[in-house]
Amino acid sequence: MAANRIRIQVNTADTVKWVGSGGDELLTLTSLGAGAGRNGALHDWGASPRSYRYWFKMVIEWDSAPALGEVVRLYIREAGIEGSATNPTNDDGTGDVAVSAEVKLSNLMHVGTLLADEAAANIVTAIEGSLESGARFFAPTVWNGSAADVLDNVATTSFVEITPIPFEVE
Repeated sequence: MAANRIRIQVNTADTVKWVGSGGDELLTLTSLGAGAGRNGALHDWGASPRSYRYWFKMVIEWDSAPALGEVVRLYIREAGIEGSATNPTNDDGTGDVAVSAEVKLSNLMHVGTLLADEAAANIVTAIEGSLESGARFFAPTVWNGSAADVLDNVATTSFVEITPIPFEVE
């Protein structure tokens, strides 16, 4: 193997799951209404050195049949590179709390938009991708941008997972 290569080293044991029940951190997406959002509890990713690249997956299940093209947007809310989780990038608090107004999303990092690709209830839809953050503390924020549809009323069907992807030097 050639020397001086930089590769990624994924360890899914380090995945953090934000969900309404049974996960690592709380994110209550149960019956999240149209035009409403939820901030997940901030997670402490640890002191330096730590990864700054992450893989995300957001899984959504609609309770009612959405119109094709309805959206759920995923953001990352950060709060400091070291020390304590003070002054997150919106001022709604550090825990699993409602987004107080859509304008609060303006200072967050937008990482993905899920589009309803079936006009049917109880269909699981997901998006995945990578993101970069140097923050020690961060968490997902989810915004239901649909016109009238709510997310599923079961605490475990809609969730966000984030996995660190550290670099490994050979």
